[in-house]
Amino acid sequence: MNVSTVITTVDTNAKSVDNRRSPEQSGVYFFKDVSNLLRVTDRSARAKEFSLSPQQISGWAKKGFAGVQIDGVFSNHRFIRFPDLITLRMVAILRSHGISLIKTTLAHEFLSDALGTTHPFVDRALWVDDVEMAVDIYAEFDDLLVNASRRGQLVFSEIIRPKVIKVANLTFDENRHAATWAPHQGVVIDPAVHSGASCLKGTRLSTRLLYNMHVAGEEKNEIADWYELDPLQVEAAISWEERLAA
Repeated sequence: MNVSTVITTVDTNAKSVDNRRSPEQSGVYFFKDVSNLLRVTDRSARAKEFSLSPQQISGWAKKGFAGVQIDGVFSNHRFIRFPDLITLRMVAILRSHGISLIKTTLAHEFLSDALGTTHPFVDRALWVDDVEMAVDIYAEFDDLLVNASRRGQLVFSEIIRPKVIKVANLTFDENRHAATWAPHQGVVIDPAVHSGASCLKGTRLSTRLLYNMHVAGEEKNEIADWYELDPLQVEAAISWEERLAA
């Protein structure tokens, strides 16, 4: 069976657990939006169909994969921050490829201790696929490959490593934390821009704004002229929002 595996670079000189590093807590993502974002991304032909309802997301959060916060105005609106979004993205990928929640939890705990961070799945993770017969999550300590879902058990690196293929779509900051995510061609999610809303790459224009203009009757070329964009950029924004709305 072919499934996805994750290899995370582990710093063996990381700070102790008592001094955990934590990514910037920016960006705001309500559970319904998280469900849609994860549902339409990172699917492969071999991945199992997987329910990603707000209830499922809430269940993973309760397992410790995300810190849930409550809207101060609308108390029934629960949301998470960008590091939690990226963490849940990894959980969704692993689960959709058949890796159990138990193994995912064990890997999360092991890497959290090893890296000294509250968000190990955000720490310069490499997203890979096409690892034949891989049913676990691996981490790299210097030149040694270990099984993170088996609490650091050594594996035969020469067998696994040549089969690893990077499929990231993430950028990382100087602290090795995921800084932005490009979930769609020409679209980027930056927690520092518009509270983490999907925007056109290289701009501060939200894709929702352009999509709503189109739905209201504006032609794509007219929207492009108004904002001095390439028509292909407008097409990318509309395509992305249509995927989310489907």
